[in-house]
Amino acid sequence: WPLLAMCGLAFASSVWSVDPSVTFRRSMQLLFATLLGVALVARLGAVEAIRLVVRTMAVGCVLSIVWVFAFPDDAVHQASDTAQTVHAGLWRGIFSHKVSLGIFAGLTLGFLLYFGPRIFSSPLSYFVALPASAACIVGSSSATGAIVAIMLTLILVIVNLNARRSFEIRSKLVRGLIVLLFAWFVLTMSGALDQLATVFGRSGDLTGRSSYWPFVLAFLNEGSFIFGYGYAAGFRYV
Repeated sequence: WPLLAMCGLAFASSVWSVDPSVTFRRSMQLLFATLLGVALVARLGAVEAIRLVVRTMAVGCVLSIVWVFAFPDDAVHQASDTAQTVHAGLWRGIFSHKVSLGIFAGLTLGFLLYFGPRIFSSPLSYFVALPASAACIVGSSSATGAIVAIMLTLILVIVNLNARRSFEIRSKLVRGLIVLLFAWFVLTMSGALDQLATVFGRSGDLTGRSSYWPFVLAFLNEGSFIFGYGYAAGFRYV
């Protein structure tokens, strides 16, 4: 039910959305994706469902590489793109944008690193999928994808180790995690991490996104940021 509650929140946001039809459609997509995930686990079990999903994601990475070399005009950002021409030459594979490919590949790489060759029936498939997902991150030059891969792997490892410990140790680890999150929040709000983007080769405006900041600041100054513009409709509004 918590998953369905999140879907319910998405539908509820249609009430205050700047574009209710967009919010409703995105909410339906979220609901269908959630139900598909629940159905997969109910039918296959958790282990087989994970194997199916990660295998499918690996195929997506391999296809993206094939698309880059077979259909470079479509699978690679061009200088003639209508927006963000700064991405010219970067991979987008089977997706519409390099960010989508980078995040997708980052999730794939994180899962592959954690679960290992047992995801596939043949070890050879694993050693094809692993560099393919890494290549998509490099080809898309996605700092977000690299961060996702690292953080997902660490989170899965920590959660697995935590689950094997006693209740007392788990409680201490959870409290420690809360402290780390609070410290991250304080450092972020204080400006101590303002130059973090440069570590990943990005400018302070996150490369090519400076035109969005006036809209973001205006949005924050409205005082309605708790409710937002409605699920996914805010992007169209901007």
